[in-house]
Amino acid sequence: MDQKNRRLFAACDDKVVVVVDADSGKIVAKPSIGFGPYMTGFDPDTQLVFSSNGAGTLTVIREDSPGRFSVLGNVKTDWLARHMAIDEKTHAVYTVSGRAVHGGSRPELQQEPATAFKVITVGK
Repeated sequence: MDQKNRRLFAACDDKVVVVVDADSGKIVAKPSIGFGPYMTGFDPDTQLVFSSNGAGTLTVIREDSPGRFSVLGNVKTDWLARHMAIDEKTHAVYTVSGRAVHGGSRPELQQEPATAFKVITVGK
């Protein structure tokens, strides 16, 4: 959440981040993101919004103003790199991924149990 401008960020399966005014509940913007979104994050110093996408991208969006958002691009991460954390001191974004299970109703979003995972660091 952007505390200063009172904006909430929700990643949706229809490949958008819905930006909501926390006070009125109105939708402010819907910037495009990658397939299989899982988490969103916000860095207040850089005014960047991030969406970690299970299909192997991290979408980077800049908050130009409280009502205007620009997609800066998609950084390649790794298949299943869905979980994310932001270090607000270094502005690095961390994601993790593991080996995919083949089969099931949504195999592209399943990780094989008890397998090693790797940490992916994205920075400037």
